Amino acid sequence: PAQRVPGVAGSAEAAKESKLSVFSGHDTVIAPVLAGLGVFQDPGIGLCHWPRYASRIVFERWSRGEEHSVKVHYNGMDVTAHIPACKATATAGQPCSLAAFETQVSSLLGSAESFEAACQGSSPLR
Repeated sequence: PAQRVPGVAGSAEAAKESKLSVFSGHDTVIAPVLAGLGVFQDPGIGLCHWPRYASRIVFERWSRGEEHSVKVHYNGMDVTAHIPACKATATAGQPCSLAAFETQVSSLLGSAESFEAACQGSSPLR
């Protein structure tokens, strides 16, 4: 199983403690994250261009009782329903189930059991 990213897919208890988590990066991070989510080249939203200055990706974690879900926004545009694994559970404006979102992220790991295992030996700096 894929490892959970703290603050995005962590436990319900962690979500109560942290209302906002901020991670920063450059355009060289934003485009690959969008590609990994399967929305960068989606013709329905027209993102197939390099991110403009001050671009942002916002991951909203929603909780209702024991049910957890995620919404993803790129520069203010809700792209959740365009994530391939979320298409079945997220209609326009609705969140994606956390399980479906985890499926999309896990698909990036291939056969690796963790993020660390997926990156073993793949760094050009090693």
